[in-house]
Parts: sequence; C-alpha cells; structure tokens
Amino acid sequence: MFKEIMKYRDLLFMLTFRDIRIRYKQAAMGFLWAIFMPIVAVAAGMIIKVAMARVAGREVEFLGIVSIAVKVLPWSFFISALRFAVQSLIGNANLVTKIFFPRAVLPLAAILACLFDFSIACVVLVVMLTLAKLGVSVYLFFVPLFIIMLFLLVSDGPTLYPK
Repeated sequence: MFKEIMKYRDLLFMLTFRDIRIRYKQAAMGFLWAIFMPIVAVAAGMIIKVAMARVAGREVEFLGIVSIAVKVLPWSFFISALRFAVQSLIGNANLVTKIFFPRAVLPLAAILACLFDFSIACVVLVVMLTLAKLGVSVYLFFVPLFIIMLFLLVSDGPTLYPK
C-alpha cells in the first residue's frame, strides 16, 4: 500500500493543498480558526479545572493551565483529523466510484491538512510559553516522536485499509 501511495504522491499533494487552500481561502479567518478552536478547548478545560479547584478548596496554579494547553493541542488534532478523514471519503464519493486511485489518499490528504492546522497552533503555543518564561526541558526531544505516533494512530484505521 505504501508503494501505491508513493506512486500517487502528486495526487496526495494536490488534495492536501486543495484542502488547505479551501480552509485558508479567506486568510484571516482560516488562521484565526486554527488558533481559535484550541483556545476554546483550553478555555473549557480551564473552567472545569477552576471549578474543581474551588470545590476542593485549592488555588489553580499557572502550570496547571499550561498543562491543559499542552494536552489540548494533540487532542484537537486527533479529533479534527478523524472528522475530516471520514468526511473526505463521504464528500468525495463521486470521485471514488469513477476512477481508480488508492482510496487511502483522500483521508491522508485530510489528515495532512489537519497537521498543517496543528503546526500553526503549535507555533502559537510555543510563543505563549516563551512569553510565560517557562524553561526548556529535555522532554522536548520526544515531541517529534509523539507527533509521528499521533499521525500514525490517526492515519491507521479502517478507512485506509478497506477489505
């Protein structure tokens, strides 16, 4: 299957570029949306964390809020990648039935477009963590491995390997 995808890598690139271009056609809203959705998820997590801390009679620490932000980004990538990968097959049903190409290209293109959104949100997170003057840790070396594992987890599924 990897050979087929490599054979159709131009199609994968064009579909990914099409998805990114559609999302960012109105440039300001596209980039703001990639930043806004993780902020909404972080805000929801902060509200829950503050409520739980008040019930327990403790104060909320700044590192607790930062940990929410660090955990929300991969989760939002996971959710959006699954949603767009499934929608890519449903939305391109006419293309799937008319010509031959590896069906895995459609979900992979959607996942790569979500990875682009994820990278924008990561840049914003790094800027925010830098402004908060948090130190650098040795655990940062695991971030690329974690991103690769997350990508493989999202892309490995029944949509990519039909029977």
